[in-house]
Amino acid sequence: MQRLYCFLAVILLLSACGYNDSDVASKEGNAATSEETETDPIVRMFRLSETLAMKNSDSAKLVLHEAAKLFSEHELKYVAEFHTVEALIFWYSAKYDSAIHFYRKVMEMPDMDDVKPFKSRSANNIGTLYSMYGEYDSSRKYLEISLSIDQQLENMRGITKNYYDLGVLYKRLDMYEVSLGYYLKALDYQEKDKDTFRLVHSLNAIGNLYTLMNRYDKALVVYRRALEMDLASQQVDVLAQTYNNISVVYLDGFGNPDSTIYYCERGLEHLTERSIDNYISLHNNLGEAYLQLNMPDLAYKYHRKSMERFSENKKPLIHSRQYFSLANYFFATGNMDSARYYTGKSMEKAVEVQSLKMRDLNLKMLSKIDSALGNYLLSLKHYQKASQINDSILSSEHIKRLSELDFIYETEKKEAENQYLREQNELKSEVIRNQKRLNWITLVAFVFFGLFLFTQYNSKRKVLKKNREIIQHQAEIEAKNKQLTDLISTKDKFFSIISHDLRGPFNSLLPLLNAIIDDYHMISEEEKLKMLKAISKSSENTYNLLVNLLDWSRSQQGRIKAQKEVFRLSDVVTEVFEFVQARAHAKNHSLISPGFNDCQVETDRQLLSNILINLVNNSIKFTPAGGTISLHCSKEQKMLTICVRDNGIGIPADQISSLFRLDSDINRVGTEQELGTGLGLILVKEYVDLLGGTIHVESNDDPLSTERGSVFCVSLPA
Repeated sequence: MQRLYCFLAVILLLSACGYNDSDVASKEGNAATSEETETDPIVRMFRLSETLAMKNSDSAKLVLHEAAKLFSEHELKYVAEFHTVEALIFWYSAKYDSAIHFYRKVMEMPDMDDVKPFKSRSANNIGTLYSMYGEYDSSRKYLEISLSIDQQLENMRGITKNYYDLGVLYKRLDMYEVSLGYYLKALDYQEKDKDTFRLVHSLNAIGNLYTLMNRYDKALVVYRRALEMDLASQQVDVLAQTYNNISVVYLDGFGNPDSTIYYCERGLEHLTERSIDNYISLHNNLGEAYLQLNMPDLAYKYHRKSMERFSENKKPLIHSRQYFSLANYFFATGNMDSARYYTGKSMEKAVEVQSLKMRDLNLKMLSKIDSALGNYLLSLKHYQKASQINDSILSSEHIKRLSELDFIYETEKKEAENQYLREQNELKSEVIRNQKRLNWITLVAFVFFGLFLFTQYNSKRKVLKKNREIIQHQAEIEAKNKQLTDLISTKDKFFSIISHDLRGPFNSLLPLLNAIIDDYHMISEEEKLKMLKAISKSSENTYNLLVNLLDWSRSQQGRIKAQKEVFRLSDVVTEVFEFVQARAHAKNHSLISPGFNDCQVETDRQLLSNILINLVNNSIKFTPAGGTISLHCSKEQKMLTICVRDNGIGIPADQISSLFRLDSDINRVGTEQELGTGLGLILVKEYVDLLGGTIHVESNDDPLSTERGSVFCVSLPA
């Protein structure tokens, strides 16, 4: 009774403050939503606390702790929601670590049906917070956990929200194709649900993706659709964001500062107190626009206004963009020291959140600054790095894949509708056929009952046999489809290596050659020598890539056949060490091969030599200067095992299983920034398979371990 009085007192107090049911709102993606009016007094207090969290955290905590007096710690559903709302209050107070702490408490609770919805919300919110922090691996883990729970619960709103958040995550990782795929999935659900609010968010997100890809005309079409829907539904908070996005298109895409100013001013009209990101961005865009109009005083005024709320924003990517805008302003006004300072600050934040786009912009700015100061060689280096990053962002394959995803989305949508109609028609036809068959059987059953039983038995046996055949046929089709998918993936990766890795070195070669030709008399002999060495090194890497590609192509065409012969393994090891001696000497490595004098093998000598050369070269690449690379052999039963061991930097455990796959994206640089072709270990696996052997890898990448390093063991028939 005392608890009830306490609850009524709180409700009366809140009623006096003007509270009613329509005030209960939820933060998009964080607070709970409900399609039905809550009658449970505890849940009503939770909803009220969520609403108050946006306005007054102290009042929200008061209501939440009054609600806690109405249930026990054994009522897990209430406990889970209590911690979820508690985390939300800390979120609104910008205490993100505390928010994550209480969301984790929910994740640690038993996996009960009443608790699952709150575990899904908590996992989604943890993923969103980690994404804001730039901790993308953790973010992806929790978003996928949330998606899995919502799929079990068949919670379409939750599934849609997770698709949207995964799209945001992959956009921040510059994986635009994957990002668009998730956005389109979210958009499909939102259109079916007629969820205008979330539709506007998704359209803005897709427009942002097209803007990042410099497809400004398509971005503008998407933004205008979002704007029309937003104006019709009066979502004022989102209007500021949409106007801001359109202003970016006119500023960066069309170079139209007047239109930029117009849309920025419209955005400021709809700005709310909580829209910190839009406040910073809109004032930044105004500063950039006035700078383009050669009005530096006004530009500086708006850049200063954007800094007024800079400290309130906790997102590193927003900080990076803000610093870059200031660098651009100081460069345009001739203050190179300040321009370099803010470019450095922007680059730090860009690296922190792994933003290739911002790294590209900052490298280009550094190139412009050094060029203006007469540091042409340094300017060229910055420009080359920017070109390499820009090449990976804006490759034709990315743009082609985006178009394919657009087409796939529309095609699958139409195909799904057609498939549904076909299934409905087939079902109706089947019902009619079954009805006729049943009438006939009923009529004949009275006369030929015995024959009917025999016919039914025979028919059932045939149906079962046919079903088994169909199931077997479907399994064969699925296996072939999987094999075809793997082949297509391997082919795509192979052509990606060819198009990117063969073209990449020329992006470095051509600017260096042009610089030597154009500024031959202005460059010192020492600088010329450095540039020629860089050209030589790039050419050598390109030649190695071509050799590996040709060898791989020959193996795929079946043109490499194993020619077995008996020979002493020590002779091959001596040849291998002589071949790699120059590279090993350059890094002061020791090459040793104890115990090979008594080892003999019957296999293809050339293929085995190529295997060992690739493995030893790999060890040289990833072993710091002064390291040791050793070869060992052992013989057990009818198998001969040869191991290449080093004390290098090791391989992360999650990458070992992908070392020998062509569809893998692993291509690390060496300890002295040596580049690789990405095909060496793949060729090793091909050759080992040709010799009828196996390869095994063990590695320790712990920098504090005394046993750090890798060992590659090849086992061949003796």
